[in-house]
Amino acid sequence: MESPTQEPTVPKGIYCPTITFFTNDSSQDLDLEAQAKHTKYLIEAGVHGITVLGTTGEAPMLSRKERNAVTKAVVSAKNEMNAGTTIVVGCSAQSVRETIEMCQEAKANGGQYALVLPPSYWATASTPTVIENFYRSVSFTHL
Repeated sequence: MESPTQEPTVPKGIYCPTITFFTNDSSQDLDLEAQAKHTKYLIEAGVHGITVLGTTGEAPMLSRKERNAVTKAVVSAKNEMNAGTTIVVGCSAQSVRETIEMCQEAKANGGQYALVLPPSYWATASTPTVIENFYRSVSFTHL
């Protein structure tokens, strides 16, 4: 049992990173119906958690509106199945401010945990101290 001061951790289990689905036409819009169908398939397969908008989810190429739509589609599919599956949402950005905003949006859209990678645009300036400060700044924000 966790002590009252211990931070919550992601529940143990099998987590599946999922891709982002697009229509197969010239618009290449999000295919939220396919996203929901795939989510239900993963839940039926027995995964304990689903990670969306991570490194396999094309997240850097999506607008914030599209990212939110993907999260909502996955959470909605989970809720339709009344599943206890944990939803982890990729919330990586190039600044602390935008990362925090994405974490807040993910939470508002039903995500339960955030996956955050360090900023990579200024890779040569990313010393261990810079990366640690980035994570401290993001994690100390009350989401």
